Amino acid sequence: MPHSEVPCAETPGDQALVAFFSRAGENYCAQGNQMLAVGHTRRVAEAVAAAAHAPMLELVPETPYPEGYDATVAIAKREWEENLRPALSSETLSAVRAISKLRILFLGFPIWCGTFPRHTAAFLDLAREAGLLEGVVILPFCTQEGSGFGNALSELARLAPHAILAPGLVVQGIHSEHCRQAVDAWLSLEAVRSAVSLGLGRSVPGAQLLASRRSLKPKYLAAPAPGLEKIREIAQTAMRVPDHGCLVPWRIAVIPGQARERLGELYAAAARRAGADDEKAERARGRAFKGPMILAFIVCGQTARGVARDEALLTAGAALGQFMQALSLEGFGGIVLSGSALEDEELQKAFCRDEGERVAAWITVGTPAQNAPQPQPETREPPVSVWEGS
Repeated sequence: MPHSEVPCAETPGDQALVAFFSRAGENYCAQGNQMLAVGHTRRVAEAVAAAAHAPMLELVPETPYPEGYDATVAIAKREWEENLRPALSSETLSAVRAISKLRILFLGFPIWCGTFPRHTAAFLDLAREAGLLEGVVILPFCTQEGSGFGNALSELARLAPHAILAPGLVVQGIHSEHCRQAVDAWLSLEAVRSAVSLGLGRSVPGAQLLASRRSLKPKYLAAPAPGLEKIREIAQTAMRVPDHGCLVPWRIAVIPGQARERLGELYAAAARRAGADDEKAERARGRAFKGPMILAFIVCGQTARGVARDEALLTAGAALGQFMQALSLEGFGGIVLSGSALEDEELQKAFCRDEGERVAAWITVGTPAQNAPQPQPETREPPVSVWEGS
């Protein structure tokens, strides 16, 4: 059966690139090591290049790895532990320096030591320092034998902070030879199609973009979460909502990893004060560790002459909605949660600085996981009517 064309992947060759690192020779496989004439990641890269109509660039090491698996693991582990940047071949370096007009980067790699090989990191450093990744949409794909992306996405976000990270594709190595259907399905995802269109500067109807947002439970969110600067950038877009008096009657508190233990304690204590037994209190504590990032959305009690409190609340609600939409458009996902803990005054005091402030909701944020449900068409009737004057 011929492969179907993937509309989102009709990318001009001078604006899209499939860059990948792959290794042939003896490779690990859950069913027993295999000798490969063609590396798993190269096979996936070929399928991506064919579907996306994009040229390929193999990241070739200056010093090849040994053919044997154990010897390669020993070298790769040392490179990872010392965070090295092993040299790429002169041909690869010349090809990278010749890149221009790049808007879409399909980036492929195997998972080594829980992340991508150090040659991939070397490529990202080189591309970033040359300004090649500014605003570029990166679509990662990896081959692995059960680890998923591991820590690769969080490292990718760190090494390419000004790129747009789109949903990625995970392929089990033993299935790489027959991955075209999985590649087509990945490139057909609405989130991927929208990211590619935006990367190429194509017009995407605003209503269509907004309709693609969906709430994702923590189990459907993976690393990376946005960094603090990205959260600030997204929050600034949320300040563009209607706001009588320009009061900004809301704020967002980022809860970093080291503070989530304290949040768990607050959750558990709140549950006990509400009458929970030890088992339920521990369950409440566990909610503080779900998802890559947790934010507190705090509604402020600011008022000014001529500004009703209801108006301030409307502004805060509009800002929350716009914040969630902007997260989605940046390639992230999340969900707004409430819960009985918000009724606990001690928890509220831990977050609120001024009289009248209240934590109104929690926002769990991350990158949509590969198994995340896709947005469903809205079938409900919009609540719009015509007032006839009586």
